[in-house]
Amino acid sequence: MHGNLASIRETVDLAAAEVLDAALTFLSSHGYRTTERTNTSLTVTRCEQTDTKDGDQPHLTVLALPQPEGGVQVTVRGTDRDGVQERQREWADWATGLPKRVPSQDVTEPMEQQEQHAPLPAPRPPSEPVVTPEKTVEVPKTEPASTRVIFDRPDQLEKIRAGLLPGEEIEAVFDLKGGGTGFMGITSKRIIFQDNAWVTNTKAVVSIPYSRIHTVAAEDAVGLFTGRGFFSSSTIVITTSAAPRAFQFRGADKAHIAHDLILRHMI
Repeated sequence: MHGNLASIRETVDLAAAEVLDAALTFLSSHGYRTTERTNTSLTVTRCEQTDTKDGDQPHLTVLALPQPEGGVQVTVRGTDRDGVQERQREWADWATGLPKRVPSQDVTEPMEQQEQHAPLPAPRPPSEPVVTPEKTVEVPKTEPASTRVIFDRPDQLEKIRAGLLPGEEIEAVFDLKGGGTGFMGITSKRIIFQDNAWVTNTKAVVSIPYSRIHTVAAEDAVGLFTGRGFFSSSTIVITTSAAPRAFQFRGADKAHIAHDLILRHMI
């Protein structure tokens, strides 16, 4: 059944595109696949069930509606109520990480007390029962989502950070498999990767601006847990005017996130 599943009570102090970018990164890391995106909405499906048709798969739509006073109102709709309830803590952390126009703590409200909005689920306390929709829970503030970086190893993150250009921001740093490439950094201006076999046997850090990337491809493969599909493989292929190059990540979920981050800068 379609319906409001959650909302952020306060106005988020970001543009709609920034909120949807943050939602895309969050949902991709939890096994959701993008099916549609507009200026104010992002629709994804959860692909955990391989025996269902696309129309039957649980889906969510994140709405980021601009407000007259500035900022956006964020609401989550869809059919994947079970998926939202299972990830109560993660949803709450993501919501509180978004900067708000009015500095106050995020408070969730019951669905019955709202006609237009449903609350984001509260986190599960380690030694207390799961918070039900009838309770109001205060969630502590965390670091804004715009400053968060996805990374596997701190030392690789520092290598990328040391070589940033003025105004350039890091979005993700992934550790890679294989002897030829050590890691990949994805920034707001380019991708950066360590090539351990550059020219001869010399290590080098290689940069490819997004304007030089022709295509980014997800390998079609059979995954042990995710089944067959373009995002069941941990490998993506980036094509430039020089030649295509394959990058093998440590997990299909990380390959999917990297693919979407790179593609977002190309279109």
